[in-house]
Amino acid sequence: MTNDVVTEKETGSVADTSLSDRSVSYLRTLIPIVWGSVVTWLASTAPSVTDFLENLNINLTSETTVGIVTAAAIALWYVVWRAIEPKIPNWLTALVLGSSKQPAYIGTPGQPVVEYDEPVVDDHAPEDTEPEVDTDPDL
Repeated sequence: MTNDVVTEKETGSVADTSLSDRSVSYLRTLIPIVWGSVVTWLASTAPSVTDFLENLNINLTSETTVGIVTAAAIALWYVVWRAIEPKIPNWLTALVLGSSKQPAYIGTPGQPVVEYDEPVVDDHAPEDTEPEVDTDPDL
């Protein structure tokens, strides 16, 4: 992987893009969890929110309820920010989602796919026959 530096002209800030795709995927998973948890905690301390939930007969002392509400807040945080991600600056994306870079997975449209020079061997052939070797380069 190259250590490209995105210029200030392109993003509004200088950002080192040398993080591996795995690191980016971890950040883009963990940071929304932290934000969603913080938002849930802050909301649970607001009297108007607790009154509203109590009026709905939602027991805020139940661990199950707290877990469900936290999971919902995390999911909502992620969905909202991913939806508006193309419209916000990279620095804000990095703040709320962990990284402005999206990880590239094998098979992602527009991303290179790993190609092998070796032929594909059919390991599921009956034992009394030779395995069939497929040399089709389109596989």
